[in-house]
Amino acid sequence: MRTATRYLALPLNGQELIDMLRQLENGLTSITPGIAQHMLEDLGAEDRQTLHPQSAQDEMSEQLTERHKMILKLVAGGATYKEAAETLGLTERTIKYHMGRIVEILQLKNRSQAIAFAVRARLVDTDQDAID
Repeated sequence: MRTATRYLALPLNGQELIDMLRQLENGLTSITPGIAQHMLEDLGAEDRQTLHPQSAQDEMSEQLTERHKMILKLVAGGATYKEAAETLGLTERTIKYHMGRIVEILQLKNRSQAIAFAVRARLVDTDQDAID
């Protein structure tokens, strides 16, 4: 029996649903920026500071390259790895590699935490669930 690993933010167009189902099929999980914002709001301020104090977050984010920031912004903005790759003229594998590096540099556990970081760092507009 499988458990839910993704929330859907409505409204959702057909292609977004298909992309999400493909990600699930490939074992990937993700959240939209809007849901990430709600999750952050649910965490108490004390919990957020325990995870990564702001000064430590600022220091870690300074280690991200401009390419890392662009990839993180695209993915956190709702782009799939394939869409991010097409936008930047890279391969999907390269995007996956960079996302792994981003997670490592920011000392996080997964892509969802990286998206939440991008929301906190205001790299994405939380009122927008998909890339324009």
